Formats: sequence, C-alpha cells, structure tokens
Amino acid sequence: MSKLIDPKKLRGIIDHHPLKNDTVTTPGAIILDIRPWGSAATIIAHTFIKKELPIEKGVAGVLLCALLSDTLNLKSPTSTENDEQIAAVL
Repeated sequence: MSKLIDPKKLRGIIDHHPLKNDTVTTPGAIILDIRPWGSAATIIAHTFIKKELPIEKGVAGVLLCALLSDTLNLKSPTSTENDEQIAAVL
C-alpha cells in the first residue's frame, strides 16, 4: 500500500479494479465496494441513487466526467450497462 495512506485512517475502498496480492493491508475491517464496472465513479453515483441521496450538480458533473474518462466515452471494452445507465442519470 502507498506510504501516503495511513492504514489506521482508512475506512473503505471503492474501486473498479481487481485487488492484487499485498494491495491492501489494514489493522481492522473496512468497507470494500469493488465491482466489475467501467468506473469507480459509476459505483459512487450508484450508491447515491440507491440511498436516495441528492447529487449536487457539481458533484454529478465530476462523476460524469470521471465515468466518461474511465470508459472512453462508454466505448471501452470494460464499459458496462451500469455505466451507460448511470451516465444517463448524471
């Protein structure tokens, strides 16, 4: 794990990349949300929607930009239907 992250302060990980050996070691349990979607931004936006939390316009814009960047405008082979649906909502 990066020396920039204090494992004692880590509360969770949201990502769309698979974990590799020795990627993360924490002193206690943390929240992990790792899905085979095209972007972590999709996972974050999905969480907002699932919890019925409003997404401020600026936050929605940043999430959409990240989603489109990660998925190469939804044309990447890693892009999923979930990415397309969330992009339409954002």
